[in-house]
Amino acid sequence: MFIRIFLISLSLLFNFCGPKLSNDLSILSITADTRLNGSLTPWDFEPLHLLDDNPKSVWCADSDTGTITLILKEPIEMDVISFLNGNASNPKMGGYYGQVTKLQVTAFLENKINDSSLVLETKKVSFETDGKARKDHIHLEKSLKGDKFEFKILESEKGKSSSNICITELKPGKIKKEKDEFYPLRDKSILTEKSKEYEKTKKHYFGYLNFTKYAYGGIIIPFCDLQNCMSISLNSDGTFTFGDYSPINPEPDVAIETLPNFKKSVTGSFKQESITLESGVEVSFKFFDTSGIELTELMYFKVCKKGDKEYDTFKTMMGEKFRLYEDKTYFLINLESRADNSYHKEMKLYTTEIPLKLEINAPPSK
Repeated sequence: MFIRIFLISLSLLFNFCGPKLSNDLSILSITADTRLNGSLTPWDFEPLHLLDDNPKSVWCADSDTGTITLILKEPIEMDVISFLNGNASNPKMGGYYGQVTKLQVTAFLENKINDSSLVLETKKVSFETDGKARKDHIHLEKSLKGDKFEFKILESEKGKSSSNICITELKPGKIKKEKDEFYPLRDKSILTEKSKEYEKTKKHYFGYLNFTKYAYGGIIIPFCDLQNCMSISLNSDGTFTFGDYSPINPEPDVAIETLPNFKKSVTGSFKQESITLESGVEVSFKFFDTSGIELTELMYFKVCKKGDKEYDTFKTMMGEKFRLYEDKTYFLINLESRADNSYHKEMKLYTTEIPLKLEINAPPSK
């Protein structure tokens, strides 16, 4: 009898105390298993936008479904969710993309499901007369406690122009004294740091856009190191030509085709694959080599500015000639072909041919 009372008391004590709950969001990560244009322009539909209190920044999936996962350093108790459906940046965009109609929420504690999932009905976004979106407060039928929450889209409604789902805000909250209060971010620098990262990534994107626009005008652009150059020609139909990779100043009476680094020109198709801060714009080039074997090479375009490793490498490589580079009017672009490529092997080339005056903006977020 005594043992039974002791165990009941211990159970009650554990349930009463439980894990210490936080009064804010101590974010480890917020991710989504799908993101519209995620590999091409990742800054447009970043899942972190769901927590930034900015109706002009949204998360969108590249399909009509998706799962968002919020992982915290410390657990919280969630009674209510502040929810903005669709793209709520303005009334015109409100109905453009798909919207969620049914959302499943699951809480985890220490990597174990803490309670049964809840299925929530969600409202379509609506707007005030001044164009401001109305936030929907979704009250849960029971509190969920956890340090990890999964929000899975179960059902959705197609938009006027796209079935891709968007959500503008998804913020957990607690009911205190019959009032909805939503958890603030403990460290807002997570937003500013991500923004800074994307701003640095965009420089590669804008440089690459200028490069393609310039090349589409029929310009053949040389990329060189100290010893060799390779010309690149791009066409708006997605085809390219790499000129011979050959010495800048070949020795007299030497057939350049016999030199170990020489590579004959190739023609094929190209496609932008992804973009990151570290690697720049990843582009795949498909072509047939001199033996008739079809190859795919990945090459990386990076815009170089003062403070970048590649910029310092170029400055050292050029020596006295560096002063001829007009950094106020021309991009400095590094092209890297890595050792796992089977044709050009490892190359690190530069061009200073792309004028800044052609700079064009990225497509607007929708």
